[in-house]
Amino acid sequence: MLLIKKLEMLGRRFLLWLCGHLLSVHTGKTMERLDHIAVVRLDPRVGNIILLTPLLSSLKLRFPHAKVDVVAHHHSAALLQDHTDIDAVIAFNKKKFFGPGGVFSVWAQLRKSRYDLIIDASNPTFPSTTQALLVRFSKARYTTGVGLKGVGKIFTHPVIIEEDETSHEIDLRLQLLSKIPGEVSTRSVSMGSAVLAHQESAASDMPKGYALLNLGARLKNKQLDAKTYATIAKRMVEKGYPVVLTYGPGELELAQQTQAFCPDTHLAPPTSLQ
Repeated sequence: MLLIKKLEMLGRRFLLWLCGHLLSVHTGKTMERLDHIAVVRLDPRVGNIILLTPLLSSLKLRFPHAKVDVVAHHHSAALLQDHTDIDAVIAFNKKKFFGPGGVFSVWAQLRKSRYDLIIDASNPTFPSTTQALLVRFSKARYTTGVGLKGVGKIFTHPVIIEEDETSHEIDLRLQLLSKIPGEVSTRSVSMGSAVLAHQESAASDMPKGYALLNLGARLKNKQLDAKTYATIAKRMVEKGYPVVLTYGPGELELAQQTQAFCPDTHLAPPTSLQ
């Protein structure tokens, strides 16, 4: 791990520890009458927001008449639009302070809503300070989140997450339900109907029986080179699949290089997350 990343994590943990001691709240009351619930997950990663959906669906199974809102990163919020188990998606932009989606606007919206319960669904190893503070000052009757040593006091119902090298992201999130009434839960992932409808429309224009090869990665040290992607594409072509190369912002050159090494592939047009 890079030294700067280690320092960042240490600084984040110290700040959370400080908040936990200075902003501690009373704990122990049994949760009652959960009619309005919010879940906060500000991670922009597509996979993490999709793997959060079992927690959201589990809340709806336990409290079918409750309103369930989600505060999500403005880039990945589109994946949850018109989700059957979500009543409202609040897009959050950490780089904005005022205006729609800004830090203070979302904070004010959370306080105004007076939620019965807010769940901080942050990373269990290195929780988000921003999320923890949003939840702490939300005026919700009950709050729950990862109860790291010295940090858990910031929530009314902290949860000690049991994690090892085999733990799945879905199960780590579902552990946050342990202090919440009810037993039923689901591990099924899902997306909003808006993105699914868009997907069906786009797929109708594609050849049948095709394969998508998504290039690139958020971190450069996790990204393969164009020749390696081309080797993967060639194997897919050999299996009889027309291969479509997809890519994110800043990865067009990588996609073009891959296509140059494997001309039998098709380059997808520039796309949004939807």
